[in-house]
Order: sequence, then structure tokens, then C-alpha cells
Amino acid sequence: LEQSLTHAETRLQTYYGELSTDWNAADGLIEMKVTIPPNTTADIELTQAGEILAADGLDFRPALSGWQASAGSGTYSLRWRQG
Repeated sequence: LEQSLTHAETRLQTYYGELSTDWNAADGLIEMKVTIPPNTTADIELTQAGEILAADGLDFRPALSGWQASAGSGTYSLRWRQG
């Protein structure tokens, strides 16, 4: 019987507010919600990602281990196929 992780979430209270991620995986697709606190930026790196299906306005570019985008404060919904 093969088992694998299909859901994870984490939250971190920073000086500027809450930073969080929440993702689900099913049938080779991953959906993730990322929240970046006000007045901050973050680099989002999708390792081992294949085709990006939804980027919520972010400009993902190829990186050594997958795809990377810089994001300002806000909440982003992402979806991709495992690569």
C-alpha cells in the first residue's frame, strides 16, 4: 500500500502580519494558496513543477529546481501539474 502526503498548511506570525501556505495534491495536480503580509515581498519557488495552470497574475520563470516568481503582499492561488 503506497501512501503519500496530499495536504499541508502552515502559518507564521511575522512582524508585518501572517505568512501562510496551504496546499492540496491529487491526481498529479497541486493547488496552493499563499498569503504574504502587507508591506513585504516574497520569492515563491515551485520545485519539481511541470506545467503551471494558474498563477494568479504572477510571472513564473524557469529556475534551477522548477519555477520561481517574486510576489508582493496579498493572497495568491496557484495550480500546477507535477513535473
